[in-house]
Amino acid sequence: MIAASLLGKLIERIAYNNDANAYKELFLLYHKRLLNFSITITHSKQSAEEVVSDVFLKIWVNRSTLATIENFHLYIYIVTKNLSINRALKEKVLAPIRQPMGLEAKPGHRIIPCPPVEMGAFHLKVLFQCLSGGSPAVALLRE
Repeated sequence: MIAASLLGKLIERIAYNNDANAYKELFLLYHKRLLNFSITITHSKQSAEEVVSDVFLKIWVNRSTLATIENFHLYIYIVTKNLSINRALKEKVLAPIRQPMGLEAKPGHRIIPCPPVEMGAFHLKVLFQCLSGGSPAVALLRE
């Protein structure tokens, strides 16, 4: 893990002084870690490299607000996760949601893979959708 004191100093230098050298140090500290993390979601090194580039671009563009982030380490991983998921969905590389054990599609219904919709600690997933125009069944799943 990256030392909090070093990280805090880099964030301050970037946020208050527009320090490109501090930004480069931050990049070197996180690039490989974020790239590996993104690859686990996108399943593509090229997509992950683009995601990580987007993450660092976002950091530079919003550098004046960096000092207000309470936990930068968590923040940079959440941004990477969200951009990676968006990229994977766009490229349709996410594995389809598997049918939950014990649930069978009834006649006139089908299982449809849907990405989760974040709702704090819960995720909303549409499990079944009626082909005849009925309402979908919805489940809240806690991670």
